[in-house]
Amino acid sequence: MFHKRHKLAEANVPQSWVQTGAWHAWEPPLNVVRGESHRQDVLARYCGPPTVLGYLVPVEGVLCREPNNPVDPYAIRVEVEGEHVGYVAEEIAAQLSPALDKAGCQRFIVAGVIRGGAIDAPSIGFHLWLGRRIVPGPSIILNETIRSSPEYAVKWRGVERHQNFVPSDEAQRDVPGIHTGASMHGGRWTGIDQRDRLATIKSAREFLRCETDPLERHFAYNLLEETLYKCRDVISGAFDDFRLTCEQHHREMSTIRPSLVGLFGRIPLLPTYRQMAIACSKSGDYDAAAQWCTWGLEIYGDEALEIAPVEDLETRLNRLTRKISSL
Repeated sequence: MFHKRHKLAEANVPQSWVQTGAWHAWEPPLNVVRGESHRQDVLARYCGPPTVLGYLVPVEGVLCREPNNPVDPYAIRVEVEGEHVGYVAEEIAAQLSPALDKAGCQRFIVAGVIRGGAIDAPSIGFHLWLGRRIVPGPSIILNETIRSSPEYAVKWRGVERHQNFVPSDEAQRDVPGIHTGASMHGGRWTGIDQRDRLATIKSAREFLRCETDPLERHFAYNLLEETLYKCRDVISGAFDDFRLTCEQHHREMSTIRPSLVGLFGRIPLLPTYRQMAIACSKSGDYDAAAQWCTWGLEIYGDEALEIAPVEDLETRLNRLTRKISSL
C-alpha cells in the first residue's frame, strides 16, 4: 500500500510554510481524515460563512496514536490546535500504526489544509500531506496506488490550481466575512468596513462610487447584495435597495464577465442571479424570477467553473416556466 521507515526522520517543512505560501507549490494533499462531518463546528472556526469560492486554510495537523481505543486498536486521532477533528482512515491507520509504535512515536505533526465552505458545497474537510513533517516523525513514502485512488486523491478545482490562489489563510480568522475570490487580484474591496451590517452597506456604497476595476466592483456588489438581503426585514427600503443593486450589478456584467474569465479561467458562482430568482419568486413575480434565471444562464454560458449553479438555475427556470403556464 505504501512504503514506511520505522526510524524517525527530521522535519522537512519550514516553520514558515504557511506565511510564505510554500504549500501552493506542493502536490495536492490526501483525503485521509474521516469523521469531519461530525466536527464541522470546529473546522468552521477557521473559515467563516459560506462564500463564492470557499476556503483553503493551511494549518498543522497533529496525529495522535490511540492504542487503547476501544473500537480500533490502530486508531490515529487527528487534531487541529488541540481540537479533535477526525481520525485517519482506518485502512491507512492500520498500516501506519505499527511503524509509529515501533519507532515509539505517539504524536507527530504534518502539514494540512482545511478546505470547503463554498456556497454550492458548504461542507468542510481536512486534508493532510502525510509526508510533509513539521516536527520529526516517521518517513511515510506513499506509492502511486494510494495517491491516485479516488478514495484518497484530492483534485483541486480549476481556480485552486492557480499558484497564487489564497482564499483565506490567516486573514479569514480575523475577518470571517471576506469573500475570498478577490484575493487573486489584490482585493481592495476587502477594505470595506464590515464591523456591522449598517457599516458594511455604507462602506460598500462609498467604495462603489469611486472604484472602477470590474472585479473589485463585482465582489463589492456581492457583499452589498448579501448584506442588504439579510437586512430586508429590519431596515426600511433594504429590499428595494437590494433589487436595484442587483440590477446595476447585472448591467455591468458585460465588463465583469471577461474579467472573471481572465482571472479564474471560467465563471465562478454568481449568487446574484439565484438570489434574485428566489426573491422574485417569494414576492409572486414569477416572470421576473424566470428572467433572472435566464440572465444567469446566459452569463454562465458554457464556461461555468462548477456545474451545480447552472443546474440550479435550469431547474428553477423549468419549474417557473411550468408555473407561469399554469396561471
